[in-house]
Amino acid sequence: MKEKNKSEKIFSVILTALLLAFLGLVFYVNLSCNPEYYDGDIYNDINYAKEAWKAKSIFPKDWIFGNQTYVVATPVLAALFYGIIGNGFTAMAIASCIMTVLIVLTYDWMTRTLFSYNERMAGFLFLIGVLLLKAHVATSQQGIQAFFTMASYYACYLINAFIVYGCYIRLRKGEFSGKHIAMSVIGIALSFGTGMQSLRQTAVMALPLVACEILMIIIYSIRDKKFAISSSTLFSAIVFVSNIAGLIAMKFIEINQKSIYGTTAFVKSLKEFLEKGFFNVEYVVLTFGLDSLELRVRLVVSTVLLLIILIGFILCVKDFFKNKCIDQGRFALVMLLTLGCVSVFAAGVLTDVVNRALYYFMIYPLLAVCVSYIIVKYPGKRKAFFSIIAVFVAGMIAFRTVGAVGEIKNGKDENSTAHQIANYMLDNGYDTIYSVFGLSGIMDGAENIIVASGDKIHLVQYKRVDRSKPMKPVEYLCVKDDYKQWDNEKSLYLLREWELPKVRELAEKYGVEMTKQAQFGEGLYLYSMSENLCVYTDMQK
Repeated sequence: MKEKNKSEKIFSVILTALLLAFLGLVFYVNLSCNPEYYDGDIYNDINYAKEAWKAKSIFPKDWIFGNQTYVVATPVLAALFYGIIGNGFTAMAIASCIMTVLIVLTYDWMTRTLFSYNERMAGFLFLIGVLLLKAHVATSQQGIQAFFTMASYYACYLINAFIVYGCYIRLRKGEFSGKHIAMSVIGIALSFGTGMQSLRQTAVMALPLVACEILMIIIYSIRDKKFAISSSTLFSAIVFVSNIAGLIAMKFIEINQKSIYGTTAFVKSLKEFLEKGFFNVEYVVLTFGLDSLELRVRLVVSTVLLLIILIGFILCVKDFFKNKCIDQGRFALVMLLTLGCVSVFAAGVLTDVVNRALYYFMIYPLLAVCVSYIIVKYPGKRKAFFSIIAVFVAGMIAFRTVGAVGEIKNGKDENSTAHQIANYMLDNGYDTIYSVFGLSGIMDGAENIIVASGDKIHLVQYKRVDRSKPMKPVEYLCVKDDYKQWDNEKSLYLLREWELPKVRELAEKYGVEMTKQAQFGEGLYLYSMSENLCVYTDMQK
């Protein structure tokens, strides 16, 4: 027994050290403010934070929101820090670091009543290792970026779910007490806030919570031969109503908003239903696929991880019914996270919503919980599990840290292209740059130039020149008609070699004269225009 306790303590130290190392990596990446880590989405979340602070409102009058508003999301917290320090990039970095810590703390709180420290930490760190393996730490939304780095888009949704689920599990287990009331109030308030933001939390948390409670009522009503309603039923109802109330509240708030990924209208044909079903199955299958590898390899890696989830799910459900439904906490959490994925799948198949693999983000904590359950299920292999996970996570943290150190050094080099362009513009009196909307791994924009300039240059983003409505100013995640507000004499257009023919065609069409002002490296140019070309391209229907 003493030997067992000693080994557990040793693994506790190792797992804690790995967690701190991960947090160190996140803080380092965020606070570096490396110009090369920013894309259009991240830049615009920062821009929103600045506009929100200036307007002293989370709904700036002229801001055009995309799929979601911001109420309890990272940009709102960033707005507060922007008001204090006056630097949008640093403000967002600090906000993302805080959200990272909150994710770790709320996940630990949620699972504390179900697993030992080592069990829950091993599961969580295994997930971290997988996400680090899967994608770049800062330039891909398919890895830790969506939750921990840069703008941590989905952090608030995880935090909200972890708090609510933690309260629900304690209610189900009969372990809820007065000391948990504060957390339940926070969970309910966050449910209202995330409801105001979008339907996302309704799909991944509120509806699954109600569905899980109905399932539990049915199971225990059959087992006990009486209607098994409990305090968890009331809590589920309050959370659901709070979330829906947030959705309704937004109907009475006047904002500018433009949906990017479809509507909530139901599909109208069998063909569309089958097509959407196929694509959503693909999204789920490749959820854990490594970004940089070919499809077959991605499929193999993803299949292994999905198999781990399946094994954990089957073991949990089997044990639950085998033990006459006594241990309901772990079963409830596994069902909640599973139903969160099922709900997103249903929305993607039955409605016009255009799903993405990232929308299935509840599958990530599901993996962590299933790993923890497998460790519990096979106590004789605990040391092996802990050792393998520790080595894997340590390797991934080291790998990503080494990469980040080199990238940050290069990105902040004054001789980098971004710094050269920024310095050229500032030295020659230019304060605005027009460029395509940057998307990490897909399309380079000019966001890095803004960061390199110390936020002294303004950015106007437009759509790709090889798509319909080429160079039309972006109509979401920006200030309304922002492209009209800047002095054309102090504005330049960042163009790439392959874009020039189409841009020249557009300029000739609208009678605008192009003049090359500078060239950087191979195929990167700065052009001035005799008139604001985006004024004309915005007229495209």
